[in-house]
Amino acid sequence: MVQLIGPSVAQGSCYWATDPLDNPDYEKFIKDFHTITGSCPQTTTAQPQKDITRTRQLLRLSESLGTRC
Repeated sequence: MVQLIGPSVAQGSCYWATDPLDNPDYEKFIKDFHTITGSCPQTTTAQPQKDITRTRQLLRLSESLGTRC
């Protein structure tokens, strides 16, 4: 996708048909996305309080990968 779309692919959003936090490997996906694009994707979730520990870890991961708020 980087070759096809170019640098704008780094503006990806990770929410389509299911909540990202339904995926037990979502954090691995974020790391792969960052490795490929150099950017941390926007994550939108409807269930941030389902597992507050995981949500906090996800926020720390996103911050460590350079997410801009």
